[in-house]
Amino acid sequence: MLKTPVFYKRVNRVTRSIYKGFMAGRGIASKPNACIFTVTKKCNGKCLMCNVWKDKAEDDLGIKDIEKIFSDPLLDSIESLHLYGGEPTLRKDLVGIVKIALKKCKKLKTIGFSTNCVAYKPALEKIKGILEILPQDFEKLNVRLSLDGLEGVHNKVRGLPFVFDNAMLMLEELKKIQKSNSKLGVSIGCVIQPANVHQLDKIYEFIKSNKLEYAFNHLIINPSSFFSNTKNKELTFTDSQIKKITAFLKRISGEQIYEELYTNDIINMYWGKRRSKSRGCVFGYSTIFIENNGDVFMCMNNKSAKLGNALETDLSRIWFSKKADAIRKDIKSYCGTCRSDCGKNWYDIVRYILKKKIGLLK
Repeated sequence: MLKTPVFYKRVNRVTRSIYKGFMAGRGIASKPNACIFTVTKKCNGKCLMCNVWKDKAEDDLGIKDIEKIFSDPLLDSIESLHLYGGEPTLRKDLVGIVKIALKKCKKLKTIGFSTNCVAYKPALEKIKGILEILPQDFEKLNVRLSLDGLEGVHNKVRGLPFVFDNAMLMLEELKKIQKSNSKLGVSIGCVIQPANVHQLDKIYEFIKSNKLEYAFNHLIINPSSFFSNTKNKELTFTDSQIKKITAFLKRISGEQIYEELYTNDIINMYWGKRRSKSRGCVFGYSTIFIENNGDVFMCMNNKSAKLGNALETDLSRIWFSKKADAIRKDIKSYCGTCRSDCGKNWYDIVRYILKKKIGLLK
């Protein structure tokens, strides 16, 4: 088999991910290779599973403050940037933010964000604008379209009567762009919740029929989360629904080994158990989370994991501080109930294969 440059890049990334996981298990931090940056908390959706759109939106960081933050040498090793929201495409200067990231993060190879497709035409123009400024050796702009059901179900979940049609229009437009631009990646994101459990199989069939990548995400409901949804009565699963979710996840998890590893933990948590003790989260070692006001967090699902503010203290000092080391240790007590997959890493995956699939580890 001919070994291409892309092949060697992937091998290199897997190797470094294994190393990151190994060092994280020993509490040793190094520069992050991924950044999640909340560009805005503003949102034009009215989703059942999230109350961010009801909250009074804070003022977002201006372009000069963003440039200051991304100029910190801590981010010069960033390879992956995820633009978070709110609805990221509501930022009129989204293309400008990407320009700054490309300029400051010399190793940056992938950028991603999700969109609810509520205002799909302006969002589409921003996607086109970003594609136009990507350097030749850039790998992927990954755009994830929210799809929590088909037609009426998706409209109900997202709180708007037209959003399913908009998502379909956006999907078709992005497919057209993909034919002439291989740098664009398109995927589907679905949040599993009581309102769409009965449609999970149909959603999956739609995804596969369109040959799309996908992520089935799980509700994060706790007082320390960023979604303000602890009072949403529609978010409680019945035992019957959990049985359907369990069967569905088991059926699709075999497609990728890391999904099988993650799914086993998720199923246990649906039934009130804790996550596997053998799995530590590498988020606070490999990924930095920066909010739209400059606050820096060790975990994107726990407000108590705040390290400081990037406008008040240099990122490098925040990341390698004694406070950060202490939070890295304390956050482990939270990980057992966390439904996020952001801590997945190749170190855990390799250990899982050797232990469960081959039987080489006890």
